Amino acid sequence: MCSLKTLNLYYNNLTAQLPELFLDLSGCTRKTLKSLKLGGNNLSGSIPDITQFPSLRELQIFDNRLDGIFPEKFGQLSPLSTLNLDGNQLWGSLPDFSVFPLLRRLDISDNQLNGSISEGIGQLSKLEFLDLFGNSLHAGRFFFRSFLAVIGYNWQASSSFYILNCLDISAADALASLGAKELLVHVSKTDWPSAGDENETGVTLENAKEYNRNLMKLVDERNGTPMRPNSELNVYIFALFNEDLKAGKNSERNFGLFKPDGTPAYSLPLRPIAEDNSIASMSFDGFPRSPSLAR
Repeated sequence: MCSLKTLNLYYNNLTAQLPELFLDLSGCTRKTLKSLKLGGNNLSGSIPDITQFPSLRELQIFDNRLDGIFPEKFGQLSPLSTLNLDGNQLWGSLPDFSVFPLLRRLDISDNQLNGSISEGIGQLSKLEFLDLFGNSLHAGRFFFRSFLAVIGYNWQASSSFYILNCLDISAADALASLGAKELLVHVSKTDWPSAGDENETGVTLENAKEYNRNLMKLVDERNGTPMRPNSELNVYIFALFNEDLKAGKNSERNFGLFKPDGTPAYSLPLRPIAEDNSIASMSFDGFPRSPSLAR
């Protein structure tokens, strides 16, 4: 076992405590193991110190029964690039993920985590996929700015509701500290490009469609945001048409819902309210019309 690099135990109905399982993998295996796949079992317990495996690149423990917490502090820097813990019952606060500087995929969705989102996530410059859905987390004042500055378009497109909530929390918190908590906040421009250059991670037609679909759903549900649950969202999508003559990166020319010839850039469930209404009065199919979504 001293040369073991990959251990795949997906969907085997394992019922061990995770800390004990990690202890069983101690010894020489600890130094060689690069991929540990334990998804779809009945493992329970807390998350042990992952950094005790200095070569581990991938850890998949999704869809188990983990019901503990993260360690208060990880021991050392780790080369981990994939961490998937979704579909468990983990609770408590998030750890400092900055000990995983090579992390590309982080999925801790559908747990019971709470508290603030650590600024360490905003320092993960390699991050390509982030899913925090299904928890009770909130962002601090500076998280949104630092997070977007570091990873750009690399976040998960289906988290459009989460991105807007982060913006709302950051803006509302900052305004409250200046004594202007009643000042209205409008999202003057948001969208996702449907095409980009090869080095623009996450810029795809599928991500653009998913982002705008969830954005429209969020606005039409009229549930507001965490800081202002009773307020209407005023959101403006940029842009209506692709700008095929615009200079710069390819993504800058592909933010539109329509191509320059008037055909849709991708399909969205839009329908006109009345024959004489303009595009700005279109509604998201299956949801009540909201005047606060300009498209």
